[in-house]
Amino acid sequence: MKKGEQTQINVNFISNSNSQTISLVSTSTAAFDDLSVKSSVETIQLSSNEPISIPIQISASENALSGTYKVLIGGQTDDVTISKYLTLQVES
Repeated sequence: MKKGEQTQINVNFISNSNSQTISLVSTSTAAFDDLSVKSSVETIQLSSNEPISIPIQISASENALSGTYKVLIGGQTDDVTISKYLTLQVES
């Protein structure tokens, strides 16, 4: 990803049990505002075995330092949190 660019990824959630409310979790290892990780929703309601795809926007600011960053994306309920780190390379 180049400075000033943004990309979208889709995160898929599926429940193996009854209806659940999932809170989205996202953060990055970037200092200051070098990277922005945003979603249009903060919570989702899952029904059993019905997948939901949530778009996540990742943006690198014009002033971002070049380098390799980790972005954490996941979901959590009252009982469990599941997350995944993505590796993101910011270039000049």
